[in-house]
Amino acid sequence: MKRVRWPLSAAIFLLLLLVSFPAAASYDTAIRTAREFLWKSVTSGGINSCSAAILDGGEIVYSEGFGTADRAEGIPADGKTRFNIGSTSKMFAAAAILILADENRLGLDDPVIRHLPEFSMKDPRYRDITIRMLFNHSSGLPGSTFVFGYRDDQNPHAVLLDTLRESTLKHDPGAMGIYCNDGFTLAEMIVERVSGKPFLDFLKERVFEPLGMKDTGASIGISGGKVAEFYDEKGKKLPRELVAVLGAGGLSSTVEDLCRFSGAFIPGGKSFLSEKMREEILRPQPTPFAASLRGQSLLEAFGWDYALLPEFRDLGFQMVGKSGGTSFYTTNIQILPSRGLAVAVIFSGHGPTQEATCTIMKALMRDKNLQVPEKPRPVPPAAAEPVPLELLAHEGYYVDASRAAFFSFD
Repeated sequence: MKRVRWPLSAAIFLLLLLVSFPAAASYDTAIRTAREFLWKSVTSGGINSCSAAILDGGEIVYSEGFGTADRAEGIPADGKTRFNIGSTSKMFAAAAILILADENRLGLDDPVIRHLPEFSMKDPRYRDITIRMLFNHSSGLPGSTFVFGYRDDQNPHAVLLDTLRESTLKHDPGAMGIYCNDGFTLAEMIVERVSGKPFLDFLKERVFEPLGMKDTGASIGISGGKVAEFYDEKGKKLPRELVAVLGAGGLSSTVEDLCRFSGAFIPGGKSFLSEKMREEILRPQPTPFAASLRGQSLLEAFGWDYALLPEFRDLGFQMVGKSGGTSFYTTNIQILPSRGLAVAVIFSGHGPTQEATCTIMKALMRDKNLQVPEKPRPVPPAAAEPVPLELLAHEGYYVDASRAAFFSFD
C-alpha cells in the first residue's frame, strides 16, 4: 500500500483547523431535564402548554415548546409562542428607568414627585418616596390598583392617581420591602413623562429593537400573533387576556425574547445599559429592616425577586431571577450573570415556573462542569426531653371567654 506523506505546512494547517473549531458544547443534561420536567407538567393536568429556552454566552442554545398553543388549529407551542408574562414585565420598567438614569435625565434617588408633581396622598410621607424605592418595593404604597380582564377600557394611570389621593402609606418610605405593583405603574408614568414617549414606544426603540426582540409587547389580548391560548378545566378556550398596567405586569413575550433580554445583564453581552447601570440593576438593594434579619431577603433588589440566592451564593455565584403571574399565565427567568447563562420558562396555566427554571439551570451548570448546590441532608430530630417541672405546674385547661375558645396544656 502506498503511503501518503503530508507536507509539514499541511500538518500545521490541519492542527490549526482543529483548534479553530472545537467540539460543540453539550447541553444534553439541561435539555433532557427540561423535557422531562415540562412534559410532566403538561401531562399532569392544569397546564395547557409551555415553552423553555436556554441562553449561553449571548446565544440561544435551546428552545422548545410543549403541548398545544391552539387546539382548534392544531398549533403546537414552541420557543416563539407568545404568552402574557405578568410581573416579569417589571424588569422592563426597571430597564427603561436605568436607561434614563444613564442619560442623566433622572436620578434613582430623586423623589417621585419631582417627575410626577400630580402624584399626591393623604399621608404626607409620600413626598419622601424615591424612584429607587419603587423598584425594591420599599415605597410603602398600599399595593395593586388594577384588574386582569379582556378589555382595554380604562386609564390605569388616572385610576391609580385618584386612588392614591385618598390613601395612606403602610410604613415609612424606604423602611422595608413589601411587594407592591403600584410602584411600577408610577415608574411607567415617569418613563413617559421624562422621555416624552408612550411607554411601549420607548421600550420598542431602546430595548426591543436593539436586542432583536420581535415578539414582545402589550398583552396578547392586544398584540395577538402566535399566542398560547388558555383553556379552562372543561377545555373551553377563554378570551385572550389583557393587563392594562404595562410596567407592573401587562407585557407579553416569548421564552426566546426573554433570553435575549436576560443576555443584556451578562458581562460582554449585547446591552442597552452602561456598565455602571448594569452593575446597579444586579446589586442588592437592602432596606434597614432587611439588614436586621439573618439570611437573604427577597425583594431587596432592583426589580428582581432576588439578587442573590443563598445556595448559589455559598458557591460563589450570583443568581438573579424574576417571576410573573396573571390569571392565566406564569413566567420565570433565572440568570447566572458571571457565567453568561439564563433560563426562561412560561406556562399557559399556573405552573411551577420557579422550580422549572431552577431545575434546568442546575442541569445546565452540570453540563458546564460548574459546582451545583446540593440538596440539604436531612437532620435527625432532637432527642425528646421531659417537660420542665416549672411548666408542669401550669398544666390544665384554659378558656378565652372573649372568643369562646378552649385551650389545653397537658
